[in-house]
Amino acid sequence: MPKYSVYGSDSFHNYIQKVLWEICERFLEVIPSHKVKALVLGGGYGRSEGGVLLQDGQEKLYNDLDFFVFTNALPFWQKRSVNQKLSTLHQELSEHYGIDIDFAKAKNASSLTHEDISLMYYDLSCAHKVIYGNAHILSYLPAWKPEDLPQDEALRMLMNRGMGLFFAREYLSQEDYHRNLDFILRNIHKAYQGILDAILIFERKYHHSNLQRLKDLADLDLSQYTDQPSLKELISSAMAFKLKPELHDPGWEALQAEFAQAIQIYRDIYYALWARYFGEKSLSYSQYLQRLTQVSTSRKAMRIKNLGYTLRDLPPQAILSKAAFSHPRLRLYMALPHLLFEDKIDNIRLQTILSLPEHYDLEMLRYSFVKLWQAYN
Repeated sequence: MPKYSVYGSDSFHNYIQKVLWEICERFLEVIPSHKVKALVLGGGYGRSEGGVLLQDGQEKLYNDLDFFVFTNALPFWQKRSVNQKLSTLHQELSEHYGIDIDFAKAKNASSLTHEDISLMYYDLSCAHKVIYGNAHILSYLPAWKPEDLPQDEALRMLMNRGMGLFFAREYLSQEDYHRNLDFILRNIHKAYQGILDAILIFERKYHHSNLQRLKDLADLDLSQYTDQPSLKELISSAMAFKLKPELHDPGWEALQAEFAQAIQIYRDIYYALWARYFGEKSLSYSQYLQRLTQVSTSRKAMRIKNLGYTLRDLPPQAILSKAAFSHPRLRLYMALPHLLFEDKIDNIRLQTILSLPEHYDLEMLRYSFVKLWQAYN
C-alpha cells in the first residue's frame, strides 16, 4: 500500500487511497481518457510526507491535494476547455472533501523535455505518485540537480509565503480571529518553512524531502541572515507542524506576539537574501528599491512580452512608467515590504509602482496589490 504521510496509520493511508480512486474516477468522467497521458499527485502527499491532523481522535487530511495533468498535444481550444473543466472540478471536489483539491493547468506531455527548472517541477520530478496513465511520465523531464535551482525561485517563494503572512495579519486583526485560527497558524509555520527552503536554495543544498531538509538545518549557520537566536527552534517546530499539525489557540495576545516575531524574522531573512542576490552585504528598503529599479532585460522579445503583461494586467497609465518593459512581478517585489513589513515609501513612488490613481485609499491599494499578486503568484 502506498504511503502518503510519515505519521499516518494504515487506515489513514487506506482512506487517502480511496479518496484518490474517487477523484480519478470523477476526473475521467469529466476529461476524456484519450486526451490524458497521466494524472499525477504531487505536493506533500505525493512525496509521502503529507500532514496528518488528529482531530477528535480521528486522522484527517490537512494539506491540499495537488494534481498535475499531462495531456496529448491538443489544439488551444481543446486545452482551454480542459482547463475550464479542471477549474470546475476543483470547486466541486474541494467542497465535497473539505480540503483544497487543486489541478494545475494541463500541460502537453511532449513539452516536458524542454521544461525550465522551477521549484515546483523539481520537487515533482523527485517524488510523486502517478494516479492514472503513464507511470514514467516525469522521466521525460530534464535531469535536474538541486544546485540547478535558481535563486529567483527562492525569492518568488518568499514573496508568496509573505503574502500568506499578509492575509494572516488581516484575519488576526478581526475580533473573531479564532474562526481563521487554522489559516493564521498555518501561514506562520509556512513562513518559517519557506525561510529554510529559501536559504537552502541559496546555499545550493536544497532537498525535496521535508525530513532531509530538517536534518540539514542542523548544519546551517543562520547568524549571517539574522541575529534571532531561536530561529532554528522555530523552523524545526514549523517543519514538524507540516508533518503532524496541531491546532491550539494560545490566546489573542500570545498569538499577536508570535506573529510579530515571525514578521521581524521574515523581514531579516527577506532583505538578507535579496542583499546576497544583488551581491551586497545588506540592504535598506530604499537601496532594495533602487536595485530592483535597475533590473531589466536586454532581450527585445522579452521586453515586448513584458509590455504585453503590463497592458493586460495593469491600468493604462502603467504604460507610462519606467517599469512598463519589466516583468510585473518586479512591482510586487517593490511593494511587498511596504504592505507586509510596513517599511515606508512615499505615496508618489507607491502610486507609480502599482499604477494607482492620484487619489487612492488603503482599500484601493490592497485591491491593486492583491489582484496583481493573484496574476503572478
